[in-house]
Amino acid sequence: MSTNTTNFGGITEGMATVLAMEYESLRREIDIYHEHQKEFMNFNILLTIGMLSLVGAFLALPPDRSSNLNFTFLLFPLIFTLLSLFYTDRTVRIVRIADYLHNYLRPKVNLFTGQKILQWELYKCHTRIFHRGFTLLLDRARWLTFIFPSTVAVTIFCIMNTNPWTSLEIVLISIDAIAIFISLVVMFMTEETTGIHSISPINLDTLV
Repeated sequence: MSTNTTNFGGITEGMATVLAMEYESLRREIDIYHEHQKEFMNFNILLTIGMLSLVGAFLALPPDRSSNLNFTFLLFPLIFTLLSLFYTDRTVRIVRIADYLHNYLRPKVNLFTGQKILQWELYKCHTRIFHRGFTLLLDRARWLTFIFPSTVAVTIFCIMNTNPWTSLEIVLISIDAIAIFISLVVMFMTEETTGIHSISPINLDTLV
């Protein structure tokens, strides 16, 4: 019998090869998204350093000139929030791939091999090495690298600006407050450290 037609639980060796290729492709995609996350984080750190350097530059200016430019600090939270949303987007993509691998691809591989394999997500859900609450706290802390500089930027503006707020500054502060709130919301909505829960897989074969 051809190796392409050898059947294991309804899955041929040819199908198993395709499953393995799909798994490798999705794992590479996850690696790419992780690299994107690192790039967003690095850019965020550089932006924070640039913002703090700007404080020294403004202090070196005459007070009448610097006061007209203080609103610049109110633009930083918008950029930090945008970066946090980009970061969140990559996290969502990673979690969705992990869910597909765990709840759709893994059962097929288990059926083919007759063994319980690819159990990393199950391990993350039930590991006793580190408390899940602690690892979740660390996962949440990543978003603080976007939220904390945003609050610092608004604080710097409030300290350096001694004049009454202009209409533009009031609008920017209001938008900044909304932006920081959005970052807080996505921080609590998105995480990838506690593992994907096992659920009944969608029958994708019936969806056309």
